[in-house]
Amino acid sequence: MYRDSLGLYREIGDRAGVSSCLEGLASLAALQGQYERAARLFGAAPNLFKPVGVLFDGLDRQEVSRFVALARDHLGDQAWQSAFAAGQAMTAGGTRGALEKAVAFALAPVVS
Repeated sequence: MYRDSLGLYREIGDRAGVSSCLEGLASLAALQGQYERAARLFGAAPNLFKPVGVLFDGLDRQEVSRFVALARDHLGDQAWQSAFAAGQAMTAGGTRGALEKAVAFALAPVVS
């Protein structure tokens, strides 16, 4: 569902929708043991809001916090910070290009 929605939100340029889907996919990645991927997606999501002055709301904060903690606990602080920063860098500036990078990463096949 998130993958389909992500494509639709990208097509219409809905940053809020893209960010919510990135968080949803990050949460799923954490549940599936893809902790580095989860950290990158969590890092990428909020940056898409900054250029338009919208506060990032996304998914329920309590739920997201659980999945963030799950990924952080498994990665450790240093690896978490590195992966999260990579996600932030992917969407730095919140441009259309940044949005496209984040969507491409989110939709890329996961290699086990």
